[in-house]
Amino acid sequence: MTYKVFLILLAKILAAVAILIFSFSKSKAENPEWVFMLEGELVTDFVQQGDYMWIGTNKIRTFKFHIPTQKFVDTIDFAGDNLAIDSSGNLWLVSWYGIAKYDGEKLNIISNSDIGISLNEKGMPIAVDKNGLVWIGMQNEGIASYDGKNWRLYNHKNSNFPEYKAGIWGITFDANNKLWSSVQGVGIVTFDGTTWSLLDTKNSGLPTDFIFVLNFDYNGTLWISSYYGLIEYDGLKWNLYTTTNSGVLENAIMYFNVDKSNKIWILTSKGLVVKDNTDWIVYNTDNSKIFGNIPISVYIDKNNNKWLGISNGIAEGVNIFKEGGVVYTDVKENVDLVSPSLYPNPVYDEINLKLPDDKFYYFIIYDLLGNSVLSGNINNSRINVSDLNSGFYSIQLINGKNIHYSKFIKN
Repeated sequence: MTYKVFLILLAKILAAVAILIFSFSKSKAENPEWVFMLEGELVTDFVQQGDYMWIGTNKIRTFKFHIPTQKFVDTIDFAGDNLAIDSSGNLWLVSWYGIAKYDGEKLNIISNSDIGISLNEKGMPIAVDKNGLVWIGMQNEGIASYDGKNWRLYNHKNSNFPEYKAGIWGITFDANNKLWSSVQGVGIVTFDGTTWSLLDTKNSGLPTDFIFVLNFDYNGTLWISSYYGLIEYDGLKWNLYTTTNSGVLENAIMYFNVDKSNKIWILTSKGLVVKDNTDWIVYNTDNSKIFGNIPISVYIDKNNNKWLGISNGIAEGVNIFKEGGVVYTDVKENVDLVSPSLYPNPVYDEINLKLPDDKFYYFIIYDLLGNSVLSGNINNSRINVSDLNSGFYSIQLINGKNIHYSKFIKN
């Protein structure tokens, strides 16, 4: 074999290896597992409305984020510690600053007198049941429902709802639309539309009355966070998961959520913990690209992405995470995998695009590690990439609900 032939064969092998590496990294590059944004904002809650995500903060503002184009399109000057969308499409915002309803144009402040509570009372959790009733738990004075016209307040003065002093922390509904609420220091209070009932440490196997949020998984099992660990209740048996018998990192668990695969996403001050059947998975800054080890809130969107309000102890922001890559749109319906024409390839300074239509496009370019290195609006079907280093890249072209994928080499 001559030296020249050897070099040609070596070049072919290296090219094949490069293609394999690029192909292997493609899905990760186009769909990175961890995305970070909104640095400096302490995010306390999320709620999805169609293609939009409302992002609530403890400051006097709530953001509206268009998921397919990954752009912020609106801001409401009202804190969104707790958010919900009612059956009419209104956004509800509940915080220590008050309660408000946003119909897409006007922000309506709900007065305490409308609900029948005192001026110093504060709303806490909010949830909407299957009949469209809006339910809001109060700090001290009970739980209120709203049917679109009238408010009704339930407390120990007008019903058998128990008296309490430390707040209602969570509201959820079972498959029969029965309301379950966690009342700090009291236990679990349920409502079947007629009667309020109490489950506590005295009349059930509930391990502690000092509980926070509660939620049902897709098998109908109730999960509860508490000072003393994560509680599971299948309707018959109670289980308590602690640092001594499970993979939780600490016993004081204030918040969690359940995804479509019945994985439990648990927030601790030492990292994000996932209960996947009998496995316990930890995500922290040592083993992942999570922004910090102190998750504050978690929401599961319709594509099973996890939206995290996150802190590293110094700064805060939002992490979006999904195993295998974040998906911004419904792949089956909204993602168009037919790539527009892209030339020249390899490219030196400027990419030229032949787009299938003349609608608005937004682009994101990722390197082989899945890092976003360049993004913006497409002007005149051209993208200047002169500042990129030489190497392999993937490009995401976003047009409304459609996403076009392609790849290129920068010389």
